[in-house]
Amino acid sequence: MWWLFFLWLWGCWLPPGLPHCTTERNPLQCQKAQMVPGSNLAGEGFDVVTMEPKGAYIIDVEHWQRKADNSCTLCTNQYLNNKKQKLPLALVDWRAELDCKKKVASSIYESSEQFIESGQSGVDISWKVGLDLISPQSGSLMVGGTHSKQAIKAMEMSKKDKYSFIKQEFHCSYYRYRVENSPPLHTEFARNFELLPPQYNSVTKKDYRRLLDIYGTHFIRKVQLGGRMSSTTAFRFCQAALNGYTETEVKDCLEVEASLSIKSDSVKAKADFCERDKKKHNNKNSFHSQFTERITEVKGGQHMVSDLLFSDKPEAMQKWLDSLKTTPGIITYSLHPLHYLVQKPEAKKAALKKAVEDYILEKALYKHCSKKCSGGSTPSKHDPCRCVCVASKETDCNCCPTMPGLAQVTVTVKWARGLWGDYNGETDSFVYIALASKNTQTRVIHNNNNPIWNSKFSFGTIQLSSDTKMRLEVWDEDKIWYKQWNDKLGECTINPVSGFHDEICPLNHGNLYYSYKVECAPGLTGKYCRDYAPAPMNPRLADLYTSRNAFNVTPILLEHLRRGQSIEDPLPFLLSHRSDN
Repeated sequence: MWWLFFLWLWGCWLPPGLPHCTTERNPLQCQKAQMVPGSNLAGEGFDVVTMEPKGAYIIDVEHWQRKADNSCTLCTNQYLNNKKQKLPLALVDWRAELDCKKKVASSIYESSEQFIESGQSGVDISWKVGLDLISPQSGSLMVGGTHSKQAIKAMEMSKKDKYSFIKQEFHCSYYRYRVENSPPLHTEFARNFELLPPQYNSVTKKDYRRLLDIYGTHFIRKVQLGGRMSSTTAFRFCQAALNGYTETEVKDCLEVEASLSIKSDSVKAKADFCERDKKKHNNKNSFHSQFTERITEVKGGQHMVSDLLFSDKPEAMQKWLDSLKTTPGIITYSLHPLHYLVQKPEAKKAALKKAVEDYILEKALYKHCSKKCSGGSTPSKHDPCRCVCVASKETDCNCCPTMPGLAQVTVTVKWARGLWGDYNGETDSFVYIALASKNTQTRVIHNNNNPIWNSKFSFGTIQLSSDTKMRLEVWDEDKIWYKQWNDKLGECTINPVSGFHDEICPLNHGNLYYSYKVECAPGLTGKYCRDYAPAPMNPRLADLYTSRNAFNVTPILLEHLRRGQSIEDPLPFLLSHRSDN
C-alpha cells in the first residue's frame, strides 16, 4: 500500500492551479460543453508591422471533435466554478493559472523611436526568427511595430515638441495554451494560399501582398490570456522642467496613482513622496490630470472607460478584472512567420517567406537625427538624437530652462544730441546702465555736446519679470580742483521686454539714443520670456520625416541597405523619392 501514500503525497504537492484536461468520449457531453475562453484567438493571423491580429483565421480553431471516435478534450476551469469546457483540436497544453500581481510596471522612453523599439507590449522578440531582415551595424533600421496605432500617435506627437514617453502597464493572466506543431489550417486560408502563383516576383508581388493584407505576416504559436492595460503619457520634458518637474519624479507619481486604481499597496513610500511633492509645487491636482497627453490601450475584458489605469471609477476597474475570466484577450504572443505553416512545395514556401520579408522591410523606418546638437550640448549615450547638457542653475541635463524669465540681454548705447553740462566748454559725458543686479558704463567722451559711443554691452543671462527695471543715466564728468563730483544730466527707467527695441531717452537737455535686445532662452517665449515655447521640427523636415528622428524607408535606400552599402547621409534618398513622386 506504500504506493498509495506516495500518490497522495504527489497530489498534495501539485499546485492548486494545475489544469485538469481529459478525453471525453460521450458525444452529448462534448456537444453540451462550451469552448475554453479565448480559444478562437490563436487562430487569427498577426501583422508585426501594425502589431495587431488581423481578424482573419489562419488556423482552424472551430473543430473540436476527433473523427475516429467522436471524442473531445474537456478541461476543468477552476475560475468558472470548475466548469468543464472543450478545447479545439489545434490547441494543446491548456492551463488555468492565475498571474495577477497587483503591481504597475513603469518605463521611460527618451524618444518615439525608442518607444517603438522597446515599448511594444506582449510580442516576443522571437518573431524575427526564420526571417532574413537587414540589420545594419549602426542600428539605423527599425522593423516591426512601425505602423502600430501607438507608434503612429507617438511619432506624430514627437514632431510637435520635445517629448519623452512614460509608460505604466498592468496585466492579469488567467489562461495559457499553445498551438500544436502541425495545426490544421483554416479552409479559406488554405484555399487562398493554393491560389497564389508558384513564384514570387515583381509581377506576382501584388498577389502575395493581398494575402498578407488579409492574414498578416505571422501565426500564433503560444499565448497567455487575460487582460492588459497600458497608459503612455507623452511628456513634454522641457515644459515640465520649467514647472520644476523631472521625468523620474513624474514617472514615479504616475505609477503611484495607477497603483491606487488597482488597489496596490506596494508603493507606499513613493505615495508619501508624491504627496509632499504636490505640496512643494502648491498643487492639489493629481499628476495624471496635470500631464494629460496620453496613449491608452486595453486588451481583453469588457470596459466602458478608455483610460482604466487613471480612472476615478474603481468599480469600472473591478468590473474589467472580473470579465477577464470569460472574455480574455491575448496579453503575450509567441509568433512564427507564415511560411512555417507550409511544407510543400518548397518554392512556394520560399516565395511566401520573401513576401513577408519584403513587406516588413518596406514598412521599416530609418533613424536619422533631424537636428545636430549645438551650443555646448552633446548626444545622449542612450539616444544619439537627444541632446544633453551639463546641468547648471539655468538649464537642466536635457538643455531645458529650469526657471521662467531667462533671457540674454544686450544694450547698445548709440549717441546723444543737445547735451549741456558745463557753463565753460562742452560736456564730458558718459552713460551708466543698471539692469537687475548688474551695471556697467560707457567710456567718457570729452568736450562734446553730441557724443557718439556706439558701445555694445552684454549683460549675459538675467531673469526677467514685469518688475525688472533697466535704468540709463547720462552724466557729465567733472575733475577740476574746485569741483570733484559728476553732474547727472538725466535718466530714464524702463521694463525691458523681449525683442529688439530702438529707444530715445529724454534728458534735462537733449536726448540719449540707444537700443536693446532681449532674446528669450530656448524653450521660453512671451513678453517677459516666462511662457513655455514648444520646439517643433523644422517644417521642411517635418514634411519629410515620419517621426522627429526617423522616416519611412524609400525603395532606393532599401536597395542600398540590402547590398550592404554604407549610408553616410540618407537625406538625398528621401529627397529624391519625394521629387519622383
